[in-house]
Amino acid sequence: MLEARFPGEVAEALSARGHEVLMCDPVDPVMGTVQLIEVHDGYYVAATDPRGDGVALAA
Repeated sequence: MLEARFPGEVAEALSARGHEVLMCDPVDPVMGTVQLIEVHDGYYVAATDPRGDGVALAA
């Protein structure tokens, strides 16, 4: 399953490699959500998924 926000070339390339590609809405909650914090040496990187209502905060 591929969200429609990806360029058509991505779906075509996956199909050319033998994958069955099903398209869904551009930001579809069925794909799941994630919030994450990546720990590096001396700093953090935080991210959140636009499908959910969460926020990412690293202090």
